Parts: sequence; C-alpha cells; structure tokens
Amino acid sequence: MKLKTLWIVVVLLIVLLPQAHAQKGAVFVEHYGNPIANLTTQNKAIVQTLQGDMLIANAQGVVHYNGHQWQRIDVKATVYDLLTDSATVFTAGRMSFGYLKRNLTGQLVYTSLMTTHKKLPKHPGNFYSIGKTDQHVYFLSKKLLVEVDKKKLKITRFWQSKPQKPYQGLVTFQNKVFVNMAGEGLHQLGDKKLLPTLKGSKGAKFKDIQITSTFASKYLPFFTASDNSVYRYDGTLWQKLVLQDQKYLHEHTLTTGNAIGEKYLALGTLDAGVLVVEANTGKTLFVINDQTGLPDDEILAIGVDQQLGLWIAHSLGVSRAALNVPVKGFGHYPGLLGSMTAVTHWQDKIYVATNEGVFYLHKTDTYAELIKHITNEKVEKKKPVVTKIVTEVGGGTVVGNLINKAFGRKKKKRVIYRKVPQRQVKTATSQATKELLQKRLYNLRSFPYFYQKVDGFDGKVTQLLALPDQLLIASNNGLYSYQNKRVKLVLPKVYVHHLLYQDEMLLVATSKGLISLQSKTNVWVVHDRFAQLKLPVYSVAKIKNNLWLGSENKAAKVQLNADNHYQRHQVFELPQYYLENVQVANLQNKPVLFLSDGVYRFNVTKKQFERDRLLKMLNLPYQTIQHQDKHVWTNFRGRWVDMQSLKTTQYLSLFTKISDIYQDKQGFLWVIHDNGLHKLGLSYTLRGKRLKVLVNRVFDHQNKDLPFDKIRVHQGTKAYGVNIRLKVPYYLNETSVEYQYRMKGGKKGWSKWQSSPLLTFNMLPRGKHAIEIRARNGLGEESRIKEVKVKIIPPFWKTWWFYLIEVLVLLSLVFASAASSRFQKFERYSYILTFVTIITVFEFIVLSLEPSVDEFSGGVPVFKLFMNIILAISLNPIERKLAMWLSKSKHRRYN
Repeated sequence: MKLKTLWIVVVLLIVLLPQAHAQKGAVFVEHYGNPIANLTTQNKAIVQTLQGDMLIANAQGVVHYNGHQWQRIDVKATVYDLLTDSATVFTAGRMSFGYLKRNLTGQLVYTSLMTTHKKLPKHPGNFYSIGKTDQHVYFLSKKLLVEVDKKKLKITRFWQSKPQKPYQGLVTFQNKVFVNMAGEGLHQLGDKKLLPTLKGSKGAKFKDIQITSTFASKYLPFFTASDNSVYRYDGTLWQKLVLQDQKYLHEHTLTTGNAIGEKYLALGTLDAGVLVVEANTGKTLFVINDQTGLPDDEILAIGVDQQLGLWIAHSLGVSRAALNVPVKGFGHYPGLLGSMTAVTHWQDKIYVATNEGVFYLHKTDTYAELIKHITNEKVEKKKPVVTKIVTEVGGGTVVGNLINKAFGRKKKKRVIYRKVPQRQVKTATSQATKELLQKRLYNLRSFPYFYQKVDGFDGKVTQLLALPDQLLIASNNGLYSYQNKRVKLVLPKVYVHHLLYQDEMLLVATSKGLISLQSKTNVWVVHDRFAQLKLPVYSVAKIKNNLWLGSENKAAKVQLNADNHYQRHQVFELPQYYLENVQVANLQNKPVLFLSDGVYRFNVTKKQFERDRLLKMLNLPYQTIQHQDKHVWTNFRGRWVDMQSLKTTQYLSLFTKISDIYQDKQGFLWVIHDNGLHKLGLSYTLRGKRLKVLVNRVFDHQNKDLPFDKIRVHQGTKAYGVNIRLKVPYYLNETSVEYQYRMKGGKKGWSKWQSSPLLTFNMLPRGKHAIEIRARNGLGEESRIKEVKVKIIPPFWKTWWFYLIEVLVLLSLVFASAASSRFQKFERYSYILTFVTIITVFEFIVLSLEPSVDEFSGGVPVFKLFMNIILAISLNPIERKLAMWLSKSKHRRYN
C-alpha cells in the first residue's frame, strides 16, 4: 500500500510539474543582512518615503536607510505597520501609534498620537494595521478602530470591538473603509458606525478568516487572508484570485503580500519564499526562495521601491530582488561541483567549467532525473557490533582477590557476548520518501534546469573553446576534446593557459611553450612545437603571418613561413619589478599588452612596447579576459570595456569578482561572478523612476545641523564652513554611486567624481552662492542637476551699515580736526585729531583691501606689513602737510 501511494505521488509530480511555468533564470538578489549591530531581525513592514528613503518596521523601532547609511529611529515601542502619506509616515505599534515627519534640518522625528484624544481607552491593544482615505488615517487593533484627521493630526473618532468579536483586518481604498470582525465577517464604515456589507458582496464569508496583509495597486485593493488566498475588490465584490500556484501557497502558508506596479503581485510564504505573479492571469513569473538566491524562506514582510525593486524581510535580515534589471542567475541549479572557471555556448546548450570538471545546463520536460535522484536513495544497513567481554566467576572482597592473585589461585572465566548500543539510523522508507517529495516540492518548482556532468573528464578547466563540431577543454593537466558525448585526450600532461583557433590552426599556450595543432579527419595532429622558443606562454595572438606571445615579464614575436611553421622570433623585455603573466591581444591588427600598470602598444619605429599615454590611466586594475577571439574584456577602474568594439555593458558594473565573460550569438552576456553564473539581457520591460540626488543633511564646521530651506552660515574671524551630505535613493550596487558639484557661475567647472556623499565648503566669501550637484550610479545613469543655495552672512563689522558708520566717523574726525584748528586754544587737540584721522584712514584702507590681497597672495601677511611700513614713513610728512594746510586756513581767516 505504501509503495502504491509513493508511485501515485511520483506520477503526479511528473505530470503536473512540466505544466508549471519554467523560470528562465533567477532574479538578481542583493543581501543587506542585519545592517545594524544588536538589532533584531523581527521586521513587520517595509515602505518608501516620498524622498525615496526606505523605512522598516522593527521590534526595536523604525529602521531607516537612505542608500548610504542605516540608522534606527526610536519610537518607544515595537512597530508592526507603516504607511506613507505625502511627507508623513504613520506608524502602528505595541499599545501606541503616531507618525514620523522631517524637521527643518531634514531629520525624521517621531510624534505620538495617543494623547490627542482624552477618551481613548487606557488599554487599546496592539495596533497592527493602518489604512487611509482622502481625509483620514485609520489605525486598527483587535480592540479599537481609530480615525485620525490628516491635516490636524488629531484623533477624531474611534470604535471599540464587540466582546468576543475582535477586529481581524483593515482594508481601505479611496474613501471606503472595511473592517473584518471575527464571527461576523466584513463590515464597511458608515457615517457613524460599522455596518455589515451587502449580501451581494458576501462579506459574511470572511467571518472565520483573518486578513494577514493589505495592499493596493493604482486602481484596485488586495488583501491576503489566513485561508492562503488573495482577494481583490472590484468596487462591488470581493473576489478570490485564481492563481497558477495556489497549491504552492496552500502547502507553504501565505503570510503577506504587496503590489508591484499596476500588474504584478508579490506573495510571501511562511517557509517557501516569494512568488511573483500577474494579478490578472495568476501566472507565476518568478519563484524567489533559498534555492534561487534568497538566504531564508520565512518571509516576514515585503516592500516595493520606486525602481520596482522588491524588498524582502526574512529571519536572516533584509534582501532586495531587482525585478527591473535584465540580469538572471543560472548558478543555483543543482548538479554543479567545484568553483566555476569558464563558460561557453555550444550546440544550443550552456557549458560551465569548474575545477572538478565540465557541466552542461539541461532542461527536461519531466523532471524524472531529479525525482529519480530522490527516490533511488539507498541507505546501507549496518550489522550490530558484537563485543566480547571476559569476566571472572564468583565474587570476593578486595583483599581476598589480591591474595588469590598473589598465591596463584585463579577464578573461572566467563565469556559474554553483548550487542553494543548503536545510534539508530533512519532508513529511507516509501512513506519517508513521499513526505520528502511533498515537503520539497518547491525545490522542484524552482528548478526547471539542472546541470549534467560531462562523463570522461575530471579536473580543473582553464578555458572552454567551442568549435562547430566539438568542444575543446583546456585544463591544468592537458588538452581534451568533447565530441559525440565522448571525451578524448589531445595533449597530455601540459598546463594549458590559452587557446586560439584561427586560420584552421589551433594555437595552444602552455607552461612549456607554444604548440600548434591541425585537425585531420576529426583527429588533432601536432603541426609545430616551436622548440626554439624555450619560454612559458600565457597568451597568444595571430596578426597576419606573425604570432605575438605573452610570457613572464616579456613578449615575443614569432614569424611564420608560408606553411605556418617557425621561421624566427624576437623577445621584448618589459620593465616590470615583479613577475607578471603578460596578456597579449590583437586589436585592429596590432599587438597590445595588458599589464597591471597600463596598456602597452608596439612602437614600430623604436621596435619596443610603450605604455599608452592617451588613456591617462595609471595603476589600472589588472584583469583581462579573452576567451573569445572577437572579444577582449578589460576592467578599467571598475568598468568593463570590450577593447575590440570599445563598447561597454552597463550591467557588468554590478559584479566585482568576474572570472569569465562570454557573449553568445544573440548578444547575451554570460558572466561568472563569485562562483555564480549570470545572464545579462539586452532589454527589460519593468522600469522605475529616474535617478535623483537629494540633500540628506547640512551642518557647519561645529557639527551643528542647519535648516534645508535656508542654509545660512555666519562668517567669523575663525574658521567657518558648510558641509552638505547627499543621498541617492537608488538601491542597486549603492557603493558605485558617485557625486559631482560646481559653483554656479564659477570658472572652475565640475569637480572630479567622488564616491563620498559629503561635500565640504570652507571659507566661502560672503554673499549668496548656488551649488549645482549631480550624481551617477554604477550603470552610468546620471541624475538631474540639483541646485543648493547657501548664504554666507558676514560679521557686523563687514556689513554695509557698519561701513557707512565708519565713513561718517572719519568725516567727523576730519571735520573736528579742521574746526578745532580754527581756534588757538584747541590747536593742541587739532594735532591729536589730525594724527588719529591719518591712522584711522590708513587702517580703513588696509582692512578694506586685505581680503582681496590675502586671496591673491594665498594668505601670506605681506600686504599688511607693507602698509604699516608706508604708514610709518609717511605719517610725519602727511601730518606736517595737513598741519600747514590747517595753519594757512587759520591765517586766511584772521587776515
């Protein structure tokens, strides 16, 4: 009976699984883990603010992430739900609810709403759901439904649940509010109270289920329920969605969901990851679980950002699935062994090489191989271990036994055979296999492909070269050929570094030198061993009738005769301080060397290789991949460029540990990155909003926050400055984001791109300044220019009204000096006033010109010293001239 049941399950799996949607690669997933130390991973909701920041409801408050920095916002309670409404984010939590809003300095500040109504019960329960209409926000606990005015941010009304009939869910859409009551079903909020929904809507059918999550697309609301179903409201009826993988949800418990744009839904489960489905057809697009790149299958919350990225909270932290990126993973499928080294496409199949062999990606219509692998598991039955124990018959005291041994009296021996208790090993029964098949159904659902090993070859592969009729395998122990499902040895016991097939000749670069082969009747025959070279070869390029070889710190040119045999060679030494395997490539029929300190080109006149100065890139990251003759990939400071076409693929910047790149005939790129295989597509349909750069924080040199709307910095005698910290709400390889700025109207132009989001401006001159800022991501996308206005306020002694007072004081001194000189009794005071006036005028001129001169001289105090010397030299003559003028004026008056 058990065996019959097993076969029924197997047959059902074989029949039903092929009908499921075959996932073409896994979604690109990035993991943030638990980004803040000592923070719990109990996350309940994820939303995005109007500015683009991500907020996560956590058991220890609200977690805030702006694309550059993670921080925790303390709201004095565990938070269960979040809702974004314009510039306000409402929070629902343990025994409380409130909102987050930015202050003048741009920081999110929490305010509780519990105290805005005096009659609110003291024990309202835990608020776990939030909804909104045009004018109000609603908070729901099992005991209360609370209404809050959006503008006034105060509680207007609340409704208590009936005894033994707690609230079980809240759904809001447009101006309709629905509440599900235990034992009664769905109710709609009227003018003053909750009313049962009309019979036509069948609201009573929800009386025994609980709403687990609510979400809405642009036009329709949805909710997930405890019966593992998804419901949609069309304006009149609540209808259950017909989903392709409804059985998958039933078996693994639907827990949460969210809308992705207008057409797609993301559904989270308790132990099987996330399904991405089409809302109208119910068709499954993606399965995201621990078999396809997600660290854990227990889904706690799902959020969606403006780039249509899917944020997934699980028990190991937070991950993000980039649905709108044409990058799909193929390295998670079962069957691969070892670390990946090379990839190629041959005879309509993808071949992947590792350090343990060669594998090809196989798609089956029945999954029979996978099921056979599970059901044919054998468990060896071990025989119980028997231990021989020898004991002496008869007892005795310790002293008596010692005496018997001393005088040779022996006791009879008894042999006992005992079975030593062994640890029980569970054997594979038909029932256990049946349960295994049922529990791991989602594994098979996630695996439309698997890797099949190429029989007959084991070892480390350095390169795969696909020819029309065979696949060549270069390894660290020889060269092999794979044809007609058979592996043949071509060159034994050589370390093959590079293969090049050109002009019907195969060039093999090995640690022992260069070998050329030709195929004759499907058999490779050695054409030339180039015994005269006597140097290791790591790369080879053929240009006309010459071979260019890369060796250790040197390159070589080999001239061939008409029969492609060795004629002569020449070696070119390279000025390297350490051993380096030279990579040589044919670019536009010219030899080019790729070294760690740059690109070298051959100077025909000087007959030597010289570094290319036009690139202006010293200390280049050394990595060049040329496993295809038509493509030479080089990493220029994190940006991969095909040197043959001088084109780049923007999505290659997502990967930092690339070991191989292969471009198939359709133009798709297959990339091995960090022991994973990814396929880069040419286009995608889901698109998010354009990149934008925002101001995150503004503060002065004393770390004091400044308001965003009016950035004012007071100029003083000591150092002063303004610091602007930027942010880009872009969540795909965030570390690749760079920033640039310029002073509007300035002559210096744009600054160099920098990875730091902090811009510092010290000692800006007084007045108004407009700073233009822009950002770009690793894909090369640039944001719009954002303008930040800064005003430097001078001290009072540098204001126009203070200068006016100074001028008036000077004029008063001159007038007083002239007036006093007319009277003989004030003549002494007249000289003093004249002396003070001269000094004051000099100091006024010095102080007025000093800032301009300091800027010109770089702050060297030469000007002030020079002016003081002039003042000292000219003070006495000027004073005498002025005294004589005043004296003449006085005599003219008396005469």
